[in-house]
Amino acid sequence: MAGTGSPPPADYGQLLGDVREQLHSSRAAAHRAVNAEMQALYRTIGRSLLGRMREGWSVDVVEKLGVDLRAQFPNSIAFSPSNLDYMRRFAEAWPDPAAPLLEQLPWGHIRVLLDEVAEPQLRDWYAAAAVRHGWSQDVLLNQIKAGSHRRTPPADSSLSP
Repeated sequence: MAGTGSPPPADYGQLLGDVREQLHSSRAAAHRAVNAEMQALYRTIGRSLLGRMREGWSVDVVEKLGVDLRAQFPNSIAFSPSNLDYMRRFAEAWPDPAAPLLEQLPWGHIRVLLDEVAEPQLRDWYAAAAVRHGWSQDVLLNQIKAGSHRRTPPADSSLSP
């Protein structure tokens, strides 16, 4: 204890460990909540773009939207033309927000899945495997390129745990 010079109580180490674990747990929960909210926003934006493009909006109009959004939110990198396209593809690939394991994947993982896996069931399999095994984005990409789904049949290939 700073300034007193006396030794801490015997259970001090236990309290320190407990607080450290609570802090890690709370940070992880906050990160998951932020990620889930970001994905909900990206899906909503993606749905809007998907609908507008089906109504005839051009890529140029979507790019203008990105320019205008970046002007209004200069600290955000989310509104590049390529990321807006990922949002549209995300909403198209997973229109149902009831895919809870996706919330555990960072946006970069989802982008890899969209770029590398065309078949919806395989995308879901790799998403579930990435969550289950804690794969980094690079490991996910390597697993996809290696075709690990052919070597390791999943017990359940859906996104449900």
